[in-house]
Amino acid sequence: MYVHVQISLPNYLMLGAGDRTRAKMALERIIRMTSRSVNNLVKPVYRPVRLHAANVHRNRLERGRRVDAPPDQLRMLHYWGARGQQQDPAAARMMMSRTVEMTLMRDAWSQRVENSLLVFGEWDSFSNDTGP
Repeated sequence: MYVHVQISLPNYLMLGAGDRTRAKMALERIIRMTSRSVNNLVKPVYRPVRLHAANVHRNRLERGRRVDAPPDQLRMLHYWGARGQQQDPAAARMMMSRTVEMTLMRDAWSQRVENSLLVFGEWDSFSNDTGP
């Protein structure tokens, strides 16, 4: 019998410079997401004891199986922010045209994440000058 050792999450990009009028976390500022996975790379979640060799995107399992997470249930949201969008406005417009509004993270999680960051003194998480 095989045990699931890896769950592979499809890679979706969160894009845009976001609203920097006040200090906010990236998940509050950036609310546009690619409408589908952007590439064949996945973000894996593992059972470490069954991992033979670790790598960022591809790993070798000693035994067991991997399963793809259904994108309608679980996704990796990769916050890109303004990266690469400042140099070429045309490329930025093209990238933004491939996105849809996605406010679920902001609406469901931002207050919880903010409270956790404040408890641990992570003040720079709310800077308008840092992050994506």
